[in-house]
Amino acid sequence: MRLNNVVVVAKREYLQRAKTKAFWITTLILPLFVAAISIVPSLLIMKSKSTQRIVVVDETGRLGADLVTRMNSQESAKPKAEAKGFRRREDEGIITFEARAEPPAADRKAQQAELNRQVLDKQIDAWVWIGPGVFEDKPVEYHARNVSNVITQGALRDDISSAVRLVRFREAGIDPARVDELSRSVELDKQRVSAAGSRAESGLGAAALAVVLFFILYIAIIMWGQQVMQGVLEEKGSRVIEVVISSVTPFEL
Repeated sequence: MRLNNVVVVAKREYLQRAKTKAFWITTLILPLFVAAISIVPSLLIMKSKSTQRIVVVDETGRLGADLVTRMNSQESAKPKAEAKGFRRREDEGIITFEARAEPPAADRKAQQAELNRQVLDKQIDAWVWIGPGVFEDKPVEYHARNVSNVITQGALRDDISSAVRLVRFREAGIDPARVDELSRSVELDKQRVSAAGSRAESGLGAAALAVVLFFILYIAIIMWGQQVMQGVLEEKGSRVIEVVISSVTPFEL
């Protein structure tokens, strides 16, 4: 094999690609695109904070006060998130509520119509009607302009569930704070075993490195396949390979 021929062919192939605008546009835009779809959404979620104005109507008379207190609390910024029988929401800090309790009126339909009017006039974002069947696992009515906000609904469901559990514990004669204390999760002290012995290691660095290497491999395969496709299309149009093969061996090519 003559190395000079290999270098000449490789140089020609490289310059043929590198001189095109598409090559440089793809080279610059592709990493930015990958970074945008992988990093930007996470940054937006972390920095976004939505406040929902909600009216709570409690027909049971046993949930409203505790539920409104829970929804209006700002304990998400405090490290001790388990307090007063409530469990911490994982999405606290992203979703916050401005809740107020409203007693059920004698005319239920008129009250609900008034709440719907406030929603349509954007005075409130939603209202919740808690019926007496909530303690028998009956659903709670949620009325809002937009019912596709699954994050908000998940946070609200967690708050209502916590309030229901609190009432159930109290009526069963169980201290909710004691239940939280006894049901705390156990953390793992991760130790990496090596020839020098065990040492503490979180494992996040290795996981991040694996993700980065995966993306590099993925991008390399995609770009390599694209270049092969362009080479085949070029050969179909110009038949340049017939000229090159007359000067080099197939192995060199």
